[in-house]
Amino acid sequence: MHEYSLGRGLDVTTKSLPVIKPVPKNIRAGRRQALIQLSRVGVFCLGHYGHLAFAAAKSQSKDVNNPVKETANEKPLPSHPERLIRPDANLKVPIDHLLFNPTTKRKIGIRIRVPTPPKKTGLIIYSPGLGSGLNNGAPWCDAWCNDGFVVVTLSHPVTNEAIWDVSKQPLKSNLRDALAFPQYGLRVTDCKFVIDICLADPYLKDVIDRDLVGIAGHSYGALTVQSIAGQSKGISEADPRIKAAIAFSPTAMSAAAANSMKTVKIPFFCITGDHDNHVTFKNDSDSMRLGVELSKRKLVYKGLPPGKREQLVLANADHMSFAGENLHGTPLRFSRDINTTLEQEQHTWEKISRITSLFWQTHLRKHTAETDLTQYREAVRQKLGKEDEYTVD
Repeated sequence: MHEYSLGRGLDVTTKSLPVIKPVPKNIRAGRRQALIQLSRVGVFCLGHYGHLAFAAAKSQSKDVNNPVKETANEKPLPSHPERLIRPDANLKVPIDHLLFNPTTKRKIGIRIRVPTPPKKTGLIIYSPGLGSGLNNGAPWCDAWCNDGFVVVTLSHPVTNEAIWDVSKQPLKSNLRDALAFPQYGLRVTDCKFVIDICLADPYLKDVIDRDLVGIAGHSYGALTVQSIAGQSKGISEADPRIKAAIAFSPTAMSAAAANSMKTVKIPFFCITGDHDNHVTFKNDSDSMRLGVELSKRKLVYKGLPPGKREQLVLANADHMSFAGENLHGTPLRFSRDINTTLEQEQHTWEKISRITSLFWQTHLRKHTAETDLTQYREAVRQKLGKEDEYTVD
C-alpha cells in the first residue's frame, strides 16, 4: 500500500499540530489521567462513551496510534507520492487516498470530491461516526460538491470500519479501543492535518479559498466538530481556519457541560432527529449500547452563544438516519428506533442535503449580510415538513 506523507514533496510543517500522548503505562491513575486528557481535547459530552473511555484506559495495552486495520471488506486506498489530484485525474468521481501523519503515526483515509469545472471555492471537511468511514454522509457530501465545494471525507483509524474486524479480538474490545480517551483528540488532529495537506496540495491550493473552510460530522464526528469549532473548558482545540460547522447528532451530558460551547464563535448548525437517542452496535456474537437521549443532544444548541446558532430536529429520524448510508442490507450492525424503508430514508437524506447546502452557501462566503441570513432562514423553513422543528436566533 502506498502512503502519502508530508515528507514526500510537500513543504508543510506539522509543528503546530497538537500531539496527544499515548495511554500512560502506569494505569493505576487511569481515571484521573483520563479526566486530564479529556479536558485537554475539550470533550465534555461523552455519554456512555465516557464510561468506556475510562474502561479502555485501564485495560488497553496496545498503541492507540495503530494505523488503519484492513478488513476483508476494505480495499487498500491508492495514493500518490507528490499530489492528491494528478493532472490526468477524473474529477467526475471521488478520489481516495491514504495519508500518513508522521507526528501521530496515523494512517488517515480520505475521499476527495472536487466540483467540475473547478473554480475557487470553499473546503468542507467531513468526520464520520463510530464504525463508519469514507461512505458515511455520502448523499450530502455529494450534494455539497455539486453545489461547488471541495469536500473531503475522513476515515479515522481505530474508530472507523476497523471495529467490525473481530479476527483478533471481540467487537466490545474494538469499541473500547475506539472510545479510549486519546482517540477524541487524535481525531481532531486528523482533521487539522488533512486541512494542512489540502491547502498545500499543488492542485487544490489553487482551487480552495483558504479563508472558506467548514467542517461537519456525525455522532463521534459531531464531537470532533464541537471540539475543533471552539468548545473549550480551559484549553481549546479550535482551529481558526474553520469558519462554519454542522454537527449531526451532537451531544452534551448536562447543561453545565453544554456551557463549554459558549466559546464557539462561528456559525454552528445542530441537526438531530425526534428519535435520535441510543444505538446498539452488534454482530453475530456481541453487542454494545451507546449514545444518549435526545434531550442531551439538544443541550448543545442551548450552550452555544446566541446569534450564530441554529438547530433542526427532523421528524421520524433516529441516530442512524444521519449516517447517510444504506443500512437496510445485511449484516445489521446498528439498531434502529424507527421503521423505515430505503426510499423513505433517501427522502430524509435529500432534505438534509438541500438544507445543509443552503447553510454552506450562506456561511462559506466572503461576506454574509443580514438580508442573506433572513433569506437563508426562510429558504430552510420552506424545505421543512410540518413536524420538523427549526430553531434559530
